[in-house]
Amino acid sequence: MSVGLLPSTRAGVAADPARALFACDDDHGVFVGCRAGARGEPAVRVRVAALGGAVVTLRPGTTDARTLVDVCLERYHEPARALPTGAVILDLGANIGLTALDLALRHPSARVIAVEMDAGNLEVARANIASVGDRVTLVHAAVWSADGEVEYAPAEEDALSVCTPTAEENASVRRRVRACTVDTLLREVGAERVDYCKMDIEGAEGAVLARAPWLGRVRQIQVEVHPPAATIAGVFDALRGAGLEASVDLRHWSSVVGVRTD
Repeated sequence: MSVGLLPSTRAGVAADPARALFACDDDHGVFVGCRAGARGEPAVRVRVAALGGAVVTLRPGTTDARTLVDVCLERYHEPARALPTGAVILDLGANIGLTALDLALRHPSARVIAVEMDAGNLEVARANIASVGDRVTLVHAAVWSADGEVEYAPAEEDALSVCTPTAEENASVRRRVRACTVDTLLREVGAERVDYCKMDIEGAEGAVLARAPWLGRVRQIQVEVHPPAATIAGVFDALRGAGLEASVDLRHWSSVVGVRTD
């Protein structure tokens, strides 16, 4: 989603909808500069009223500014149903930590476990979640269908896609990272249940959900589907097979929601 200029109710004045995220024009101006900036320029810091006044780091020339708008305005990551006190939240595909930060702020008694495979994103995420202290556990790994290692490469619009070791595309920029199953992750962080899981793992969801005994411990899940590596029908089958009621998320054209009702 791109954030453009929309006509104001006042003739001749253009209003940026992202202006609502900031308490002052100075922070909005820095944000606009970041959005128009070039990759490699120094990261910027802005105070975001919509995130409880937290100061967050954004990198010019990347999708960071768009991610901020998605988290604060579009709010695709929110659970479909209210969470219990002391909820355990999984943020699989944490990117630069903005969803984990928002979930921690909106659910102050919750424990958030955020997983990100890219080291650059992880570094920014660590800075962005600093204000909530140890309530967010940040894990450097790729969520996958087996424990081990995976290769990944930058894809279109700064997304990250898992690739096979023999893939030639983006060979010069491929990176390796530890991979783990969600069952392994939950064991390592000492979590017995998951009250809400947000999954945005750039195409790996098909493989991860195909072998997912951990789904039996999940009360709610939201999965962003990335065809052709995964399909909405396949995600429906996986969630229903684990006893979750599945439906298309009306907030996002490629997301599926699963809710346990028993």
